[in-house]
Amino acid sequence: MEYELTGSVTSRDGARLFWGERGKNQSSKYSIVLCDGIACDGFAWKYIQPALSAHHRVLHWHYRGHGRSEDPKDPERIDVPSHAEDLLDILKARSIEEAVVIGHSMGTQVALELYRIAPWLIRGMVLLCGSDGRITASFHRSDWLERNLPRLIEWAEKRQRALRAIWRRVPTGLAYAFASLLGEINADALSKKDFALYHEHVTKLNPLLFLRMLEKAGQHSAKDVLNSIQVPVLVIAGDLDTFTPPERSREMAKAIPGAEFVLIRGATHAAPVEYPDIVIQEITRFLNERVEKSENKKEIPQ
Repeated sequence: MEYELTGSVTSRDGARLFWGERGKNQSSKYSIVLCDGIACDGFAWKYIQPALSAHHRVLHWHYRGHGRSEDPKDPERIDVPSHAEDLLDILKARSIEEAVVIGHSMGTQVALELYRIAPWLIRGMVLLCGSDGRITASFHRSDWLERNLPRLIEWAEKRQRALRAIWRRVPTGLAYAFASLLGEINADALSKKDFALYHEHVTKLNPLLFLRMLEKAGQHSAKDVLNSIQVPVLVIAGDLDTFTPPERSREMAKAIPGAEFVLIRGATHAAPVEYPDIVIQEITRFLNERVEKSENKKEIPQ
């Protein structure tokens, strides 16, 4: 991703967290904040960020152990509430007082947790290919991942060096073909070049950190937040999404007062990269029709 301004913020456990901005000179009253899924450092926003930065200040950031952010100093601070606290600290450091938060995959949960702890900052939310939590309980419409992830983590802890060596040597072409075969991506819509950006970052990530973050995200739930949301919300899902089945996203949308739900045909969990034109069109319409016309009456606590 391209940025016009970059920097870092020291997290509550001392790890340095990266942020980058584009469209910094735009005069919009609110900023756009992009929250990744696990193992991403901007993959989902390749086409979204440039389009939105034409009219808005767009901030993107990296989770602990991802991209340009440092590994966590406290190994337990990799759960969703900790990510939300990290984002709040970044927004304060960047003097962002009003934002539309766009979350992809686990970024959806981070957006919801941010609303829990700082609703006065949120002007609206766009939740892409995500749910309110318990994500490992519905992977491929089964609880297999949830039941077996603890054993997989235990196995990985005993073989960290070998696992990292193998993890980094998986060829992009093989990963692309395997992901397509499993239905994780739509190879007719996602180019191998775009997939390579995701795969490059995944191979640099600590696989054990990935598994532990996945477990934490699977244990998290923001379901209790949904009916309290008082800002415009757009939920977008792919009808071929195997990681977050679209019915999970639809259920979340139904629980949020006034939320819109859009289903993209032929899209998987990588919908923002597979069908960026549709996603950009829906987000732009949502911002113009719902966010711009909404009244922000939230009071900022002293």
